[in-house]
Amino acid sequence: MAKCREHVASLNVAIEEVDEVERIDFIGERKLVQTSMGEEYEAGAVIVCTGRQPRPFPVQTDFPNIHYCSVCDGTPYKGKDIIVMGGGNSGFDESLYLLNLGIRSIHIVETFPSCIAAPATQDQARATGKIAVSVSTDITAVDPLPNGRGLVHFHNKETGENYTEEVDGIFCFIGQTPNTALFDGVLELDHGYIKVNADMETNIKGVFAAGDVTAKKYRQITTAMSDGTIAALQAASFLRKYS
Repeated sequence: MAKCREHVASLNVAIEEVDEVERIDFIGERKLVQTSMGEEYEAGAVIVCTGRQPRPFPVQTDFPNIHYCSVCDGTPYKGKDIIVMGGGNSGFDESLYLLNLGIRSIHIVETFPSCIAAPATQDQARATGKIAVSVSTDITAVDPLPNGRGLVHFHNKETGENYTEEVDGIFCFIGQTPNTALFDGVLELDHGYIKVNADMETNIKGVFAAGDVTAKKYRQITTAMSDGTIAALQAASFLRKYS
């Protein structure tokens, strides 16, 4: 991220920070963007890259080792014990990935009575002997311990049992929310994500979208930057054609 920012700065591109976009008008030839600081921007083309954000860990805690990306943060937990929150496909797929990193044990916790991940993936996870699964279970508290670990408090909603477990980290995969509330009713969305074609074009001429905010299968920094490259080239082409 730092290298990307340095590159942008070297090209004298203006970067406005701590200034939220509050209103848009994409209907006319000139696209309008207004911000919370009262700034107003006008352009012939716009690229939307607002991304998405993970649904946060639902328990207030001072325990620092809570993560939302196994690719980003999994490696330091080699030989350690973790909890994965979420019994969907993401929870099980990420658990298998984490296990391949050398993590010692994984406890998948699902609040609902059953996990919704693909049965074959669930079978694969359980067959490792290193992944335990608890359903109808809530995490009610996490206490930081002096040794750097966390004491996790569980409540089983079916049995009423309360118990605790020490872990080194928690990975939370309970869903993602695309940052598209501003574009609802303006851009065509698919389950909240912006629909684009192969050229990153939206349903409005001159408006492009790129990265995690778009409806796509894989969301990684490499795929987002690929989208950005395509969107930038197409936006430049659009401006040359219609300006």
